[in-house]
Amino acid sequence: MPWTRSWRGVGCFFAAVCGMGGPAQEGSGAGPRVTPFLRRECLAPDVAIKAHTGADRYFRRNFSLFLTEYAMRHVAIAFIDPNIILPVFLSRLTDSPLLIGLNSSLPFTMWLFPQLFAARYLSGKTHRKQYILILMLANRPVCFVLALALLLGSVRYPPLMLALVTLGSSVLWATQGLSSVAWLISSSG
Repeated sequence: MPWTRSWRGVGCFFAAVCGMGGPAQEGSGAGPRVTPFLRRECLAPDVAIKAHTGADRYFRRNFSLFLTEYAMRHVAIAFIDPNIILPVFLSRLTDSPLLIGLNSSLPFTMWLFPQLFAARYLSGKTHRKQYILILMLANRPVCFVLALALLLGSVRYPPLMLALVTLGSSVLWATQGLSSVAWLISSSG
């Protein structure tokens, strides 16, 4: 029924926002009913769910872990925003507008340029998960290393901190750009 499909989308939206329930079962004719939170049908309504398949068994855990990682990652990225935070921080370390501008444009360059090579390399690969995981392992600790360097007082040594920020930003954005290619190729087919 057409109303069930539209109601499913609304129910999934409220389930995700409120964490309460989910969509109605198609063909039940009963309207909405409360279902367990984070059902796969909320995220992919056109996919029929088979009971307790191997992929469904870990779905809630994986979804929760990815959502948590995504939120923590974007909070960390907000603290090294290349448009506002990074230039102000670098202006405390150096008076050179060239270095400040270079470090401000570095994230965009390091995000886009490696994708040219990664797309060609990954386009013929069938298993891309390993590339995503390897790049993630190289990417995630960078924010912690920069925070640790700040806590240990490397700001007292501006050239060292400038080098750490430049290198850390390069690694952070390059690995993020490379892994995005593997994600996009995997999701498109």
